[in-house]
Amino acid sequence: MNIIFSLLFLLVSLLFIGCDKPNPTPEVLDPIYIDLSKQADEAKKLIPEAKIAVSEAEKELTLVKPQTGQIEYAKKRLREANQRLVQTTQIAKYLEIHSKSRLDYDRESYLVAWKQKKQWPDPAEYKEFKDAEKAQSARTNWNVKDRMKEAGVPATEQKQPKKESESEKKEEH
Repeated sequence: MNIIFSLLFLLVSLLFIGCDKPNPTPEVLDPIYIDLSKQADEAKKLIPEAKIAVSEAEKELTLVKPQTGQIEYAKKRLREANQRLVQTTQIAKYLEIHSKSRLDYDRESYLVAWKQKKQWPDPAEYKEFKDAEKAQSARTNWNVKDRMKEAGVPATEQKQPKKESESEKKEEH
């Protein structure tokens, strides 16, 4: 009986010792992959809305009265709706590819970190990702007055050149 308990204890302890194996799905721990997946899902949800906008613009184009000048505006709205659809589709495809690429990278880098007993995912990498994302979505307004307002620099008034009065002009002649 004592031998059975010893063997049972040995088997249970081997199970706990032998459970040190890598995570088969490390991407669920990576905040970058999670962010990319969410962005890809959100972009995919925008595609049907863009398709509806195109169909509405096509319908508008068919309802335009001839020789009223409205056809040019209807064509313009249709062209813009088509461009938005193409752009939305491209963004969704890009984000999908980027998240799949990140999935592959995560699986490889996790195994390397696991073998070297390093922390994974690297928090510095996520910070870099967020900084790059912030820089991409930042406003690109290069208006000097707006930048001065953002920096808190008081706007200086430019002095207009003095206009010579008529009396001064007469004195010169």
